Amino acid sequence: MTARADFDVGPLSWVKGEIDHAIQRSQEALRAFATNSADAAQLKSSQSHLHQAHGALSIVGLEGITRVSEELEGLLAGIEKEASLRRSEIFRLIERALNGIRTYLDQLMAGSPNQPLRLYALYRDVVTARGGRADPTDLYYPNLTFRPPKREKLAGAFRAGDSDKYLREQRGRYQRGLLKWLKNDASGAEDMRAAIEAIEAAQGPSSQRAFWWVSLAFFDALAHKALPQDVDAKQLCNRIEQQIKRLLEGTPSVAERLMREVLYYVARAKPATARVREVQEAYHLSQTIPAPGSDGDTIEENPELKSAREHLTHAKDAWNKFASGNPPSLLAFRDSAAGLRDDSDQLGNADLAGLAGEVAEVAAWLTSNRENMSEAVALEVATALLLLENALAGLAHLSGEFAQQAQLLRSRLEDCMLGKLRRSAPEIPLLDEMSRKAQERLLMNQVVSEMRANLRTIEQVLDAFFRDQSKRDELASLDKPVHQLLGALEMLGEQRARESLAAVADEIRRFSGAADSAGPKDFERIAQILSGLGFYIESLAHGKIDFEAAMQPIAAVRKEEADAAQPVATVEAQVAEQQRETASLYEEWKTKPEDGVLRAELKKNLAALQKDAGLIADQKLEDSAGRALRALDKTSTMPLTPFLKEAIEKITAAAPSPSPEAAKLIDASAEAIDAELLGVYLEESDEVLATIREHLDTVREQHANKEALTTIRRGFHTLKGSGRMVGLMRLGEAAWAVEQTMNVWVQEERAATPALLQLIGLAHGYFSDNVKRLKVGGVSSDERSLVAAAERVRRGEATEEASHEAPGATPVPAAERAASARAAFTPATPAPASVAPAEPEEFVQLGEHRVSTTLFAIFSGEARAHVIAIREEHETLRQHGVVSDGLLRAVHTLAGTSGTVKISALSDLGYALEKALQKLATSELSEDEQSLVGDAIDTIEAMVASVVELRVPRAVPELVARLERIGEQADVSQESTTPEEREPAPLPSPTRQTQSGAAEELAETEAGDRSLDDLDLDVTLERRQRRLDDDIDPELLQIFIDEGQELVPAVGAAMRDWRDNRDNPTLGQGLQRVLHTLKGSARMAGAMALGELTHHMETRVENAMSVKVLPAGLFEELETSWDRMGVLFEQLQKPRRPEESLSMAVASKPADVAIETSEATPEAAPQAAAKAIPLAERELQPKALLRVRADIVDRLVNEAGEVAIARSRIEGEMRALKAAMQELTDNVARLRAQLREIEIQAESQMQSRLELAKESMREFDPLEFDRFTRFQEVTRLMAE
Repeated sequence: MTARADFDVGPLSWVKGEIDHAIQRSQEALRAFATNSADAAQLKSSQSHLHQAHGALSIVGLEGITRVSEELEGLLAGIEKEASLRRSEIFRLIERALNGIRTYLDQLMAGSPNQPLRLYALYRDVVTARGGRADPTDLYYPNLTFRPPKREKLAGAFRAGDSDKYLREQRGRYQRGLLKWLKNDASGAEDMRAAIEAIEAAQGPSSQRAFWWVSLAFFDALAHKALPQDVDAKQLCNRIEQQIKRLLEGTPSVAERLMREVLYYVARAKPATARVREVQEAYHLSQTIPAPGSDGDTIEENPELKSAREHLTHAKDAWNKFASGNPPSLLAFRDSAAGLRDDSDQLGNADLAGLAGEVAEVAAWLTSNRENMSEAVALEVATALLLLENALAGLAHLSGEFAQQAQLLRSRLEDCMLGKLRRSAPEIPLLDEMSRKAQERLLMNQVVSEMRANLRTIEQVLDAFFRDQSKRDELASLDKPVHQLLGALEMLGEQRARESLAAVADEIRRFSGAADSAGPKDFERIAQILSGLGFYIESLAHGKIDFEAAMQPIAAVRKEEADAAQPVATVEAQVAEQQRETASLYEEWKTKPEDGVLRAELKKNLAALQKDAGLIADQKLEDSAGRALRALDKTSTMPLTPFLKEAIEKITAAAPSPSPEAAKLIDASAEAIDAELLGVYLEESDEVLATIREHLDTVREQHANKEALTTIRRGFHTLKGSGRMVGLMRLGEAAWAVEQTMNVWVQEERAATPALLQLIGLAHGYFSDNVKRLKVGGVSSDERSLVAAAERVRRGEATEEASHEAPGATPVPAAERAASARAAFTPATPAPASVAPAEPEEFVQLGEHRVSTTLFAIFSGEARAHVIAIREEHETLRQHGVVSDGLLRAVHTLAGTSGTVKISALSDLGYALEKALQKLATSELSEDEQSLVGDAIDTIEAMVASVVELRVPRAVPELVARLERIGEQADVSQESTTPEEREPAPLPSPTRQTQSGAAEELAETEAGDRSLDDLDLDVTLERRQRRLDDDIDPELLQIFIDEGQELVPAVGAAMRDWRDNRDNPTLGQGLQRVLHTLKGSARMAGAMALGELTHHMETRVENAMSVKVLPAGLFEELETSWDRMGVLFEQLQKPRRPEESLSMAVASKPADVAIETSEATPEAAPQAAAKAIPLAERELQPKALLRVRADIVDRLVNEAGEVAIARSRIEGEMRALKAAMQELTDNVARLRAQLREIEIQAESQMQSRLELAKESMREFDPLEFDRFTRFQEVTRLMAE
């Protein structure tokens, strides 16, 4: 209803980014339309984005700014209808107004008061462009919840009939005074004031007399000529007379617009009387009027200043996080500080630019070595940022002291970089205060962060309990976070919040009892309390603390006064009701045109509507009601005359109603979509999906990149809004589900997990597929599988299924098929006649195998995404003859994920194609080879299309055999071009089945030799067998070996440090960085096996850091992988010939296995040996075996024991040294205090003796006290 001057920026901070983004998109679309006015779709897009921003502004309670955005929407609608408005000055005006809104919101976030009147100049220009008349009270929204003070003596009740007589007398008195005042008789204002005073004295509850009490202050100002000269109060006096008439008619409700207008005049009046001052203080009116010179176009500022403030905001946020223990935020701080320095150089203030440059240098200094960070550095930088914030907020009015302050801080920052940390306080009191504020801000941010984490833990456990009350035992784990949160609130002195949380804690303890059962009402009440506490804790970080506003959804109405419990009716509400009644009466009269009673009721309703519209200053509604009355008088039984119909429609259109687009979507079916809006949606979706794909790649490399995650979330937010606007409700719901999941990661600042990355890929594939469908005239597909996957990831339930690397989309039939593949490929199982809904099923049936619904949804979307990638890379292969890494990676991943869901035909074909492409990568493809690869890709695409329709594809052994032969032919051709003579390649195996059987037999035999039953070991062996072959670059190999000699030991050292200090996440991040560097270097040199092994180690480290408790066997697995890393690195330094490696791989098989095999099938022995060759090639190297002599092990054990003893001795000495240093510190502190006391005593003794000497010995020479100056100097030197 109203907006407070002291605005709570908490809710605004949550949607500020979305509002800025929507305004920016609206501006871009408007610029495109201004360039090409024939493109109406751009204008609709601009309207749509502005409407999104308008809705967000309405939600956060910025009524004044909402009025500006509402008028801008009307102006855009006018541009669509009237070509005369399509002028460059109109476009510039809208651009200025949108910039003004963004700047106003930025100033609100920076702490400026909420005074919408600062936008009045822009608002007036927009309204004037539409042909209307602006009024300052359109943007004036004071807090109307205040009430006048209680009267000492309550008004007596009137007898029956006396009240009307009394009010009639006062109305006559008011009218006579109004006539005198209009004739410039000053006594008229006093007569009106007396009438209003009499009416106010007759009112009962304070809610009813609030308007008359405020009006009495207005007439006080009018009688004492305290109003500004530019104020014309004639219309206001007339509307007050109409309000008296309504009161006389028995309607005490007051128009909110009239109340705001009276308060506006009182706010601008001089405090000439005690009544005026009392009203101004009661309603805090001084905070609602902008200072002179702060309104109008001054709200617009130069882009450099705006950019500097944005960079400063980001720098402060990043520095707070870094100082609170988040090392990755240092890079963001460095970038923001550099941007702030560049912007400050353009602002024309050398002191400001110098200080910003010094902050940027400190950021670079810390980035080079994070060990330089200390508490003193954190405090100095925070103080500098605070000074920069104050300077940018008042850049036009900087005092001369700023130069001194900036210079002092620059010198202190320079001392920090030189290692000269100052321990004395700044010499300027303002900087001392700023340092204290900076320290408080750092502490508050850290405390709020901890409180938010504890509150999230409480909410998650309670949410799980509310969904399943069998999880009652988990409630006991909430004692610790609840206790910590209660302690934090107690420390901050937030007693009311602590009491609310304590009540929740009591409820939790009650729920923990086995006998107590919780109902939905209990759940809702606790959820609302925790939600309100979350808002309140968020507001603590901004310094805007309003407990009542945060807890408003659950706060009971306070009954401080009897009338406060009842809502005060307003004329606006009655006008809206009259509009609905008018529409209803007109529709009923159309069916009964002969009914005179209905006609009379309609006429009476229109007359009341016209009168009340004038009271709320709605000129358009008043004119429309008048035209309808005149048209009604000219007709008797003709409701459908054009004039009357048009007039009635204008009246009813003034009531809130859906937009034309919304009305069309309401009436249309799910597939009846506006063609123009659909075109805009498809074009925008392509851009949004490209942005999501780009930032998804970034997040896969940098899991903690908050900006990229925020951009992805914003992309799905855009898809949600656009989809719902166009009528694509399925797509809108899917985007909403993903956005909700992304909100959890963004709000809690989590690092991206594999499950989240897979969900994003799943959603990207789903939307990409649907966009293609819509472009060819299809319909959107089912979104339920994607929504279910998003819900599981949000609740942390996507564990086993999410471990497979298969991000993608929901299963839908493929839109296209390759013609050649259709002819050659026939599914092994027919498609089911109907597919049951996916929601009630936990599994889907694929032939003889059952696959979970979530896993199948992930696989199908991932498979389609990989097919698209394969198609794109195949085009590159066909045009340029280059087998790209992207093609190999897509084929390899598709083959692996197909094996996961037991689709062996697709998996075998994928691996065969991968091996063939690896063989062909070093030679130019012939036409036959190009054709064969194309046939394989077409078949893979058809197989994927069949699988997503729940049909199992048939195996294609002929195509697999052709791919194997093409690979062998490439080997033969490569050998023929080599001058060295080599042995002929082994003949191809007759069938794929024999080869697979031999490979399985060898795998089983090797597993039996190891005597291990762990399934993960077999998966690891399979993964190693399917690794890409090394493609060593001789020129880069030596460089990599030199670098690896440092990195490989560094991996071991970092791993040991982290194992010894598992609670320190910084050590884990350091290990991750070393692994990432080693992985990149290995892949660049072509050591693909070592690079892949390092990649999997890095992935395990990242997954471990994303959970609170490290897995039990993490370090054992990492040590095993590190041992293998050492073997692979050693083999890179001393490479064996292929024949030697192959012979060692075959020789490593147990002899008894070879004997048993040869005895069982003597004729198959050569074939078995031939089958072992591909396995050895995939293995690449013999198994890593470590042999150590027993005497060396004994010596290592002895030395380790000696090291442990020495370490414990050193630790003991360090503890003793630390205790001694602490004692020394305490002694120094006591000495300083005593020296300070000596100094004070010396000063006081000198002053007292000097005064005593002056009184007793008037001829005493004060210069004799010069001997005391040395004493004073010594004491001060000792204190320093």
